Amino acid sequence: MYYRQNAIALTQALREYGALHQFSDDSAVFASLVRGIDDLYAQTDGIFESAGLLNFDGQMQKAMQAKRGTAGPFYLESVHSNIIPVDLHVLDAVLWQCIYSHELQNHHPLYQVREVATNMIFQKICERLCPESTVTIRVALKRFVEEDRAVTVWEAIMEGSGTASLRFRQRGWGLKRRPRSTMEPVFQGHPVTIEQLCVRITPEVLSQRDVSNGALHHLLAGAYHRHMKVIAQTAEKLLTARLNGLSLE
Repeated sequence: MYYRQNAIALTQALREYGALHQFSDDSAVFASLVRGIDDLYAQTDGIFESAGLLNFDGQMQKAMQAKRGTAGPFYLESVHSNIIPVDLHVLDAVLWQCIYSHELQNHHPLYQVREVATNMIFQKICERLCPESTVTIRVALKRFVEEDRAVTVWEAIMEGSGTASLRFRQRGWGLKRRPRSTMEPVFQGHPVTIEQLCVRITPEVLSQRDVSNGALHHLLAGAYHRHMKVIAQTAEKLLTARLNGLSLE
C-alpha cells in the first residue's frame, strides 16, 4: 500500500513539472549543481529540525516518504540517524575518503570522481538497474568541517533512460556531531558521534513513455538504495581499517 501511494504521487508530480530542457554535457550539469551548494549548507539546521533530528540523539531510519514543501513542490524524503562510537572527525574523514574508494568503482559500470577544490568533489556514476533501464547520476559535494561538527551537502541530477527517460534532482545533508542530550559523550572509552542524513528527491521529467507507476518508483528507489548500501558497506570496511591502524600506532 505504502509503495503504491509513493509511486502514484511520483507519477502525478512528473506530470506537474512538465518537460525541461536536457543538459547538453557534463560541464553544464556540474555548473548548475555547484551554484546553490553553499545555500544548502546554510539550510542545514532548518532541514534537520524539520526532519525531527536537530536535537535527536538516537537511531532512526525512514525511507522514501512522499511529502510536499510549503510552496507546494513534491519530493521523496529519506532520513537516517545513528549512534557511532567513533570520534566525529575520524568518521567524517573516512566517509569523505569513501567517495574515492576503489570498492565503489567496482560496483558501478561507470564511477568517476574529480576533486575541483579542497573539500569539493564532482562525481559521475552510471548504474544499470536492468537490461532496459540505466541511471546516470552527476553529483556535486562539498564538506564543511567545524570544531564540534562536520557537514557534507550535495546536489545531484539523476537521469534515467531506457524504459523511461526521466530526471530527478537530489539534495542531501550529512551531519556528524557530538550528542546534544544527556547521552554520555563517551561509550566504552570511545567518543560518541551522532551521524545523521536527510535526502530529498524531486522529480523533473524529460519525457515519459508508457511506464507503469511501479516502474517509475523502482527506477528511483532502486538506484538510490543500491548506491547507499554500497557506500555503507565500503565505509564500514574503511573505518575498521582506519581504527585498526590507529590502534597499532
